[in-house]
Amino acid sequence: MGYSVELRRRFSTQSGTAEIDIVLTKGSRKRGVECKNYDISRNVGIKELRDFKGRLDQVGIISGLFVTSTIFSGEAEQYADSNGIETWDRSTLQEKLMAYFTGRVGVQRAETVDALPVAQRFEQASVLNLRNKEAVKLFAALLIYHPYHLVKYRAYGRRKDPTGKIHKISDEGVCIVDALDGDVVNRDYSFADGVGGILRSKEQRQEREEAKSVSRELVEKSPERQTPAPTGEYQVKVLQPQVSDNTAWKVARDAVIDKNSRVVHYQSKRSDDSLFGVLDSPSIKVVPRESEVTRRGQSLAFVPKWDIQWEAGQMTFQRRIIASSGKVIRDSIAKCAKCSIVHRATVAVCETCGLPLCEKHSYEEVDALFCEDHVSDELRQRIKSGSFMSRVFKRSTSA
Repeated sequence: MGYSVELRRRFSTQSGTAEIDIVLTKGSRKRGVECKNYDISRNVGIKELRDFKGRLDQVGIISGLFVTSTIFSGEAEQYADSNGIETWDRSTLQEKLMAYFTGRVGVQRAETVDALPVAQRFEQASVLNLRNKEAVKLFAALLIYHPYHLVKYRAYGRRKDPTGKIHKISDEGVCIVDALDGDVVNRDYSFADGVGGILRSKEQRQEREEAKSVSRELVEKSPERQTPAPTGEYQVKVLQPQVSDNTAWKVARDAVIDKNSRVVHYQSKRSDDSLFGVLDSPSIKVVPRESEVTRRGQSLAFVPKWDIQWEAGQMTFQRRIIASSGKVIRDSIAKCAKCSIVHRATVAVCETCGLPLCEKHSYEEVDALFCEDHVSDELRQRIKSGSFMSRVFKRSTSA
């Protein structure tokens, strides 16, 4: 990505030494990276984020990136957002690796694929509505073509309970399987799972929202035969499927079986020694057999996604958009980093450190915009006083 790389860099600090897993350098810009290769069952929690932020503060690095092979807890994501730390979970890491590896070995050939049309152009996807947008520099712009298997299926079967009643299995549709990691994108989720979504991390909610948007796009729109080509403004990466057609079918079949498995109750009358019969409600489990789920067709379709990164001061920002619909999945420059609870919309970046700032937390001085930490001592004292005049001074300093 254009950085020079140092691994396991040790810094001398007032309290001893601090180690950063990876230190990235480009010009005067430094970025610290923390890597956690956890088991998939373990989340990265807020403690890991706090420890990382503490080390960054000790060594004087503002911009941080936390990468994991698993996912982040909700508290960890919230802390990262509030402290300007970018996070990559397992799915983001996988797509990034695939995108940056594609084309690095030899010269990438133009490839014709079946893909959804690009509805949102680069000019729209990369727009910045900031008062000092000249302080933000485009770092990288990718149009990534992500592959998905579309598996048409039909499930049909009949089960008889002990009373002789017939329970049918009848379902047909399209199962969408991510061709990079084999996840079912349009998996049905229960009501309980939906309620539990309130407690999910931001990263998990973003993944779920992206999955829903991709599913909707692939169902509602038809892929077109096209040959994606880069321009002088952005690169194009066509990611190659890592999941075979046959594996995708097996994944889809298992998902259909899981979707259509259910417990059914039936009524039986059981007598005992009393004068009255006792009504009972036993149950059986209805599970489709593999032979009862048939493949009706299968195809591979690509969904275009914008992955745009900017740099400002010591910060790096990412915007991720489904290009076929314009749906924004992630935009780390959109919200103020200084707001503690409700993050207001960004109107400027600090021209020293690069933090995104709302109207309340941006201060104009000498024809430039800054956060509170990088204004002059005189203006900082007025801000801290909290007086009415500090707000007046904020608006009139440059006059």
